[in-house]
Amino acid sequence: MRRSDTMFHLAVLIVCGLIFTGCTQVRTEFYRNETGHLYKVGCSLYSQGDYAAAGEIFQELLLLDPDYGPAYVSLGNLAMINERYELACDYYERAVAHDPELEKDVLPFLAVGTMHRERKPLVDRGIDLATLYPLLMENRIDEIEVLLAGDIPLELLATDSATVTPGQLGEMRGVAVKSAQDQTLSDNYQLFLAYLLFQAEAHEPVVEALLARMLLTAGGAVKQEAHILMGRLQERKGNNAAAVQYYLAAVSAGSTLESVAHYLAKIYRVDIDTILPSQSGTQTENEGAGTSSSGTPALPISASAGKTTRPEVDETAFTFPKPRAVLISLPQ
Repeated sequence: MRRSDTMFHLAVLIVCGLIFTGCTQVRTEFYRNETGHLYKVGCSLYSQGDYAAAGEIFQELLLLDPDYGPAYVSLGNLAMINERYELACDYYERAVAHDPELEKDVLPFLAVGTMHRERKPLVDRGIDLATLYPLLMENRIDEIEVLLAGDIPLELLATDSATVTPGQLGEMRGVAVKSAQDQTLSDNYQLFLAYLLFQAEAHEPVVEALLARMLLTAGGAVKQEAHILMGRLQERKGNNAAAVQYYLAAVSAGSTLESVAHYLAKIYRVDIDTILPSQSGTQTENEGAGTSSSGTPALPISASAGKTTRPEVDETAFTFPKPRAVLISLPQ
């Protein structure tokens, strides 16, 4: 090839490169202008209350530019308006993931969305502390027990302070201390009182006495929750050996191991996978641990069929076992 031909081809390549670069810049500028325009249109529709049309515009914008953080925020706001709190939180989290600079502005919205999402079971059932406050203060026990009957998330209700003032919450706890002496209350009512008082460490003796009585009289899911709450109380007091026994008593009463695994993992200072049985059927390192008929390692609980034993434990000498050497035994 002649030198002149080589120079010609090189010149063509350079020109093509310049043209491609120029087109990329034009394309980038076009998308930037288009996304900005769509965002303004969407915000205008949003401010006019045409939320459906605004949502379509923001979705169209994200098809054009999936990293456009403000569009996720706007979609999160629309989800909040429609009381779709799970979806709202998802959009807010995606906004921060795509545009970290939005985090400071998004966090308040995310906090509100999270609160509403967590309160949804109470909203669905039409009950909160504000509903119970006048009834509790007037000792209208029958009405309260009707409200607490059924599948009510009692701990969520007892900790739902968003609908009452701190003063009202203090008044409710004062009444709860007196009501805790009434042994004729329903199991749900007693468990609700225990959760309500558990939040204030000053009432620990009342909570412990109330739970101890419930463990003798309650049954089913209430007894399981009472065991777990008693375990949490003992753990907070530093009685780790007793806490472990109560957590495992909850399992013996019918709770799943998953429901207490994170408490056990915290006490034993191990990963939660150490507590939960392996799904692969691999034998654990616990000496003498068996295997169920399904191939899943048997729960290392020292209990015979239909009978549990309470080991002699010196709580003052309690030590944390090594990972995957967790000794688990049940109290009576």
